[in-house]
Amino acid sequence: MKKGLRRIIAIIVLIIVILILIFLYRSGCFSTSMQEGLTEEEKKIAREAGKDTENIFVADSNNRRIQVFNQKGKLLYMIETAGLPRGISVDDENRLYVVDSLGHDVSVYKKTAREPPPMAIFGERGVGIAQFLYPNGLRLDNNQRRIFITDRENDRVQVWGWPPVAAAPEAIRAAISALFALPFLLPLIGWMLSRRRYLASREFVGRIVDQEQLRELANRHKKIFVSPETYEAVQDYDERGLLAGDVFRPVKVDEDDIDDFITQNEVSRETATYFVRADKGMIKPRIFAQEDEAHITARKLKMESMDHELFEEFYDIEPTEEYYGEYAATMRP
Repeated sequence: MKKGLRRIIAIIVLIIVILILIFLYRSGCFSTSMQEGLTEEEKKIAREAGKDTENIFVADSNNRRIQVFNQKGKLLYMIETAGLPRGISVDDENRLYVVDSLGHDVSVYKKTAREPPPMAIFGERGVGIAQFLYPNGLRLDNNQRRIFITDRENDRVQVWGWPPVAAAPEAIRAAISALFALPFLLPLIGWMLSRRRYLASREFVGRIVDQEQLRELANRHKKIFVSPETYEAVQDYDERGLLAGDVFRPVKVDEDDIDDFITQNEVSRETATYFVRADKGMIKPRIFAQEDEAHITARKLKMESMDHELFEEFYDIEPTEEYYGEYAATMRP
């Protein structure tokens, strides 16, 4: 009786030892090599489909890593995994897919990076939808749009895929729509640019009149805004059939706005009058002026300004001899 009991106990102990050895073996404790290079454990190999290089990816399962070799067998780099990598595959977008049998999921890596973090991880342990139970193999279809995973213990094959290209971010779709709409927007853009305002000071207008350059100015810009006082003084000036009143326009601004501008910038009333008008609108205006305070104010407000000498140079106008007539004399300070 005692011999039989001892025999039963020995058998139980032997079975326990065998089970422990099997567990330790499957967990990788008996791996013959933990150094860089191949082990004797079952390996899954996938060849890269790249144009410039052709590397070999090895699922070194019991060492819990992916090893990457070139065609001559030289180790390039390794990717450490948390679980037990099994099936692997590489697509044309430089993505490496790894099935983790113990992690019950699939990790996606950028294959060109050395020891990279996963780009994406999908799946979890379970028996429901989008869950795995010891998945083992992975394969891409010919178009590489669908991912087939063998969900071993759930006795099924799951099919996954990347979101369709059509699901682009709103900003990208808006940019593409804007490009298609650009030909229709060009006339509107041209019209907006033509709406740039040009304003002139009293002394600058006097210089234009002095040198009979009204037509030169009108050929460049059809409408120049001036203060009401300047317009009143010059509107009847006639330069070979061209009336100054047809070129210049009096600005219309609120007196309170003028007073506020004078208080804030310490300029003359005439300068404040056309600057109040210049400060309204989307497109920055151009200021024609002789007065220093006008150029200082323009720089302060980030506006473009030029005096009469720069005006002639910028518009390539040949200077003429000065003379002072009936209207020009009233325009000088």
